[in-house]
Amino acid sequence: MRVEGGSDMRKLLLVAVLVAWSADARAGEGPALDEKLAQLTKAESLTIEGKGFIRYWYDIQDGDAATEGDGEPHDNSIEIWRFYFGARARLAPWLTLRLTSDVGPEKKHKTSEAGDHSHDSAATEGTGAGTHTHDVPGETSYQLFLKFAWLEATLARGLSLRAGIVDNPHNDFTDGLWGYRFVARNAGEEFKLWNTADLGAYLRYELPSGLGNVVAGVFNGAGYKSALDTDATKDAFGQFVLAPLAPLGEALARIQVAGFVQAQMTGDAERERLITWSGFAGYRDAWFMLGYMVMGRNNRPAEGTGDPFNGLGHSVLARFDTPWKVGLLGRFTRYDTNTGDGEATPATSEALAGISYAPVKLFSVAASSALTWQEKVAGGDETETGIKAMLSTEINF
Repeated sequence: MRVEGGSDMRKLLLVAVLVAWSADARAGEGPALDEKLAQLTKAESLTIEGKGFIRYWYDIQDGDAATEGDGEPHDNSIEIWRFYFGARARLAPWLTLRLTSDVGPEKKHKTSEAGDHSHDSAATEGTGAGTHTHDVPGETSYQLFLKFAWLEATLARGLSLRAGIVDNPHNDFTDGLWGYRFVARNAGEEFKLWNTADLGAYLRYELPSGLGNVVAGVFNGAGYKSALDTDATKDAFGQFVLAPLAPLGEALARIQVAGFVQAQMTGDAERERLITWSGFAGYRDAWFMLGYMVMGRNNRPAEGTGDPFNGLGHSVLARFDTPWKVGLLGRFTRYDTNTGDGEATPATSEALAGISYAPVKLFSVAASSALTWQEKVAGGDETETGIKAMLSTEINF
């Protein structure tokens, strides 16, 4: 009996110890969790970043002038084209934050016409249920905007979610191809086919074996300068960037193809609907890039408000960087619109070429010249050729 009683007592003591230890463990679990949550406000790493574009440009001949020769109103300007300043913070191993301001010259915008359905620079007042246009305030002065304000969370291996005022991944891809954003905007931005940033969210998945990535998400559609868009229509978009021959070797991995589509999510005939698309094929490595991009926009106007139009653009990009920090750059673009009402619209073309020098990582300078012209349409007025010389600099830190 004494042995059995002692055994029972030992069992009771063991149970009591386990219960007490479990309670202590649970009590200690709270502060540990609170500490982990508190760490989200204390960045593991903080990076201050900035980028400035300063340029001088002179219109040797103004392609929009009605007069010729010395009487043309030449533009002769030094300007801070854009200046970005902000910070990136790694809040946790799985969470990153970015906050970036944008300063640049903003001109007073005019009401857009058919074929000029811009986002960042559009300035049309909505007049009914069928509109999807946006008002961007701005005078001929330097304005301050919040360009990026996003959080990015790693959800799984190769899969991330970014939300807030986010970058347009296709605009970033296009800028990265040429590498000379401080000289000229990419063709899609120049043609006002897409915004550089917008309020929204997207998922990115990195494909295995270096095959590329796939992105899908939603935008407000108004652009980051009008991020507080309040209408009911939003834009869905998707992009892929592929290196389909990557498994066959490093050299073949440099061949890339890409595609992008952005469409307003509406089936309502009383609303305007825009579909923007783009495709790219080319070769790029650290020293050389040659590629061709085709892009366009298809518009279905609100019922009874006008004729549909289609825009089609082409861009050929070339870049060659030498070991002596000297680079050669070249670009040809062409954009044509068809308003669908039988009215002829001249296609606009531009050829740009130049040379760059980057003595240190944080500074680059490029001298370039651009030639623009319009194709003459039957019965149309004569159009002049525009010639511009530019000296562009980039400060990057």
